[in-house]
Amino acid sequence: MVNCGSASDPRTWGTANADPCYVVMFEVLDNLPHDLVYRETPKSPWLETWVVRNQTSDSLIEERRSLQDPLIKRCLDVISQVPGTSSLVASAKSTLSRLLHFSELSWIPTGCLQLLETLHRMRPNMALITSDFSSLPDVTISGARAPIVASKENGETKDHSSYLEAMGNADIFFPTDFQLLERLDHYAATGSAEIETSERISTVVTSAEFMEQCAQVDKTKTLDGFNPLLEDYSNTKFYISLPSL
Repeated sequence: MVNCGSASDPRTWGTANADPCYVVMFEVLDNLPHDLVYRETPKSPWLETWVVRNQTSDSLIEERRSLQDPLIKRCLDVISQVPGTSSLVASAKSTLSRLLHFSELSWIPTGCLQLLETLHRMRPNMALITSDFSSLPDVTISGARAPIVASKENGETKDHSSYLEAMGNADIFFPTDFQLLERLDHYAATGSAEIETSERISTVVTSAEFMEQCAQVDKTKTLDGFNPLLEDYSNTKFYISLPSL
C-alpha cells in the first residue's frame, strides 16, 4: 500500500504502533529542510534567518532575527553536545574570532530532527537504516553543512552561488553530518543526546563497509578488478539504529 503524505507529520502514520518494524531511507536526508543560523562570535547568541521580499524590488533577501523557533533551539542543543563543540573548543574559536573578525554561519538539520521525532513517536521500536551523502564536492555556498544548489539549463547542470537564486526551480541538497545524525536520533528517541547510556544501539559505517557485510561483493567485481560497490560512492555512509533488547 502506498501512503501519500509527509513522513514528518504524525497524521501520515495513523495510530502509533510499537510493533518491531524497519524504516529504510536512501537519499532522503539530503533533501530535508535545514535552517540557517548566524552569530558574530562563538559567545554571541544565535540568530535565525528569515527569507523575505525586498521592499524595493522583487528579489529575496535574508533577515536575521532573534532565535525563537523551538525546533531550531532543540537542534542547536544537540549540536552543542557533539564532540568538538566543547567549552574549550568554543573558547579557542572565540579567541580566533576576535583576532580575525570571524562570524559563523551554520546550516542545521531541523527537518531531520523533526522527522526523527515523528518516527520515534509513531514507530518507537523501529530499526532505522539510512544512507546518504557524507560530503559534497565543490560547495560554493557559505556555512557549515552548506548545500549544493543546482538546476538544469538546456540539459546541462548549473550550480548556483546562493540558494536565493533557486526561486523554486532548483535542486537543493545537503551533506549529512553522520556524527550529528547519531546524536539527533538518540535525542529524538530518549530526550537525551547521550549515546553511551541510550536505549538504542547505533553505528555509522562507510558504504564500502556496509556492502562488505551485506552484499555479495564477489559477484560485482569487473574483469579489470574494479568493484563499484566498494570503490564508488566514497562520499556516502550508512547509519543503522536499533532498539536495545
